[in-house]
Amino acid sequence: FYPISSVLVIFYGLGISEKLQNLLMFILYAVVLNICMVCQGYFCGALCETDSTANQVNSMMMIIFMLCSGGLGNVTSFPAFISYFSYISPQRYGCQGLFLRLVKHIEPQSL
Repeated sequence: FYPISSVLVIFYGLGISEKLQNLLMFILYAVVLNICMVCQGYFCGALCETDSTANQVNSMMMIIFMLCSGGLGNVTSFPAFISYFSYISPQRYGCQGLFLRLVKHIEPQSL
């Protein structure tokens, strides 16, 4: 329920065209990314012996993947060694899908 409720606020805040297809696609991307992150948490939990170690490893993985996802900067402008991390980042594919599918069709509004 959390990804759907937070996505509704973000969807209308971005000013994306309010078609049902765009809304459903936006929610789908959010739910799939949420499932990926939950699976990453389970993976770290199965990999590590203690809960605190799994929490720390998962936090570091999320920070690295989020920085390399392309949501905070253009992936093509990253150095080569950092761009390799972006190929295994689930957030990259989620951001790329959202930006290519929905956000690129937003017309700039003048202030």
